[in-house]
Amino acid sequence: MVLKSIMRQSVFLLISILILSGCGLFDNKQDPEDFGFEEGYFIYNLSKDKIPWTRNRNYVSLEFYEGVSEKKLHEILKEYNLKYEGQVFPVKHIFAQVINKPAEEYYTTYGDSTLPVLGNRPEVRYALPVFMNEFWDPIMITNKATIRFDSLSTEQELHIIDSLIVADNLTRVEDGPGTPTRFRVLFNKNSPKDPLNLINSYCLIENIRYASLNIAFQLN
Repeated sequence: MVLKSIMRQSVFLLISILILSGCGLFDNKQDPEDFGFEEGYFIYNLSKDKIPWTRNRNYVSLEFYEGVSEKKLHEILKEYNLKYEGQVFPVKHIFAQVINKPAEEYYTTYGDSTLPVLGNRPEVRYALPVFMNEFWDPIMITNKATIRFDSLSTEQELHIIDSLIVADNLTRVEDGPGTPTRFRVLFNKNSPKDPLNLINSYCLIENIRYASLNIAFQLN
């Protein structure tokens, strides 16, 4: 298991070097601890087959609200001893490496946003895991999801969406253009579970063709 963890971490670091050039990957004077990986996660694909994911405990994916300045953003990362690795533009979605605490110490605690962790700060929209897919590519999920129905009337679709909004404290955003059967929703800090757990539960609802998380791919 130790060798397997070292090999996986090496692969992830190599990918990070290639896609995060110029981010100062090794400029932190304090050597980061290696917290390894955690298996047992999954996401449903469009065919509703389970696709295995592995959680990387050495990196965290977080987004700051638009009004947070770049200076404040970096001050907060420094306060929590996180190492800035890259950013997805134009939003303030940050990819950061942990130094002396595992990534789960920083996540938004959905259902109880009163806990004093980074992900619950008012400047932070969310802090979520970085996953590795079956091809060992790093995946950064967001708090936005797309839901599409199959063979339902508009009234029936709206009924299901509205019930999910109430039950899981979601926010509905603009629908997909020209696609009346597609809805976009945001998970909030007061949602009862994290986005991955909720989206997987939506995939099992009858007449939902698919429910998928929006993923931040490109790192700059």
